Amino acid sequence: MGKNFSFIHTADIHLGDRLHSNSSYYNKAFSEAPYRAFCNICSFAMENKVDFILISGDLFHSKGRSINADKFFYEQCNEIAPIKVFVIAGNHDPIEERIEVFNTPSNLFYFSGDLVEVKEVYKHNDLLCRIVGQSYRKKAEEKKIHKNYGEYIKENNVYNIALLHTQLESKRNNYVPCSLGELKEIENINYWALGHIHKANVVCKEKPFIAYPGVPQGYDFGEDNIGGFFYVNVDENFYTKVEFIHCSPIVWEKIYVNIDEKDEEANNIEDIEELIIKKGEELIDTSNSLNLGIEEKDDVFGIEGYIVQWILKGKVAMHNILKEKEEDIIGLLKENLNNKLFNEQIPIWTEYVGIETRQLIDEDELEKHALYKEIKEIVEVCLYNEEYKKIICKSFGKIWTNKAEEECNDTEFSISQNTYSEIILKAFSHIKEKILESSD
Repeated sequence: MGKNFSFIHTADIHLGDRLHSNSSYYNKAFSEAPYRAFCNICSFAMENKVDFILISGDLFHSKGRSINADKFFYEQCNEIAPIKVFVIAGNHDPIEERIEVFNTPSNLFYFSGDLVEVKEVYKHNDLLCRIVGQSYRKKAEEKKIHKNYGEYIKENNVYNIALLHTQLESKRNNYVPCSLGELKEIENINYWALGHIHKANVVCKEKPFIAYPGVPQGYDFGEDNIGGFFYVNVDENFYTKVEFIHCSPIVWEKIYVNIDEKDEEANNIEDIEELIIKKGEELIDTSNSLNLGIEEKDDVFGIEGYIVQWILKGKVAMHNILKEKEEDIIGLLKENLNNKLFNEQIPIWTEYVGIETRQLIDEDELEKHALYKEIKEIVEVCLYNEEYKKIICKSFGKIWTNKAEEECNDTEFSISQNTYSEIILKAFSHIKEKILESSD
């Protein structure tokens, strides 16, 4: 029989990075969001008297972590003592030799980058659980370090937790290549606390529970929606109850605004602006859910602001003027929206306004064109033929990559399936317009 205990599982905090938005220059809440998210985690830990916190890699944004980020983290550790903090280093903050400039808090424990370690957690002289893990020594870890975990966890008389910073793809060899099956094969592990993927994801709800908490605070539109952490309660029979606690102070959103709907049709720029403001007011009252398949709590910490891309959609009569004066219209809308929405009552920062409207196209007229039918077939091939998709992606240029979003550097853009489809369909939309123009 075990003992009841609780812990927090978080990862990919990236202290030292900043939100990739101009909003940070205008509002303190936005500039301090990553630190506020970690403060939320720590305050929750104290209020709920958890026994320890797990950080599954990339606590810091880079191995050359800033003095301010170090100082902040150590202060938080000291404040939550005696709650213990267990950390593995990830690819962004590998545990290479480094001289500490502050005294390490007594409740902070790093796992070695040279070998697998096991740390035992006690409470009132009773063994609560064992934690097994290994840090990254360098920015890439090509070894299957998890394969050795089983050698260190040979007993199931207590609850066993494994920390791992991985892509969870056996074909990728830079970030601990492994598969879900490999994790399940390692005996006696009750909970796999994963890190590296920036989107929260419950990979397996059965024993062993396997999950990514994602980033507690998103840094760009690739990390949209709410972020949070896992709050885990374990009873004496090792039953594991996991909840996802929302904690992002700032939320990134990409919102499509249809300006051709009957009830909300926009006939001029002022109509468009009013429609977007209405959508912004609705956003404040919207509840967020990631549909993780476990209980989520969105009422613990309040959202302090939003960073939004507004994408105008629809077939409208004013399409041509919107495209001809696109730069001026976008600039005007962005300025007006930030003047009206970026305030204490409605803290919504408009980062970008995209115009993806279309002409009022007569589809029946298009079908009369033999060229249109041929192009339509080509588009279908481009969207669904995997070989052609590879060729097309290569033609986009070197800045586009098949890497996952979190692996891209500042000069790279990830081609997700959605991004690829948007590019192809947008091109198809332009072609349809040109066909109609040529027939006038």
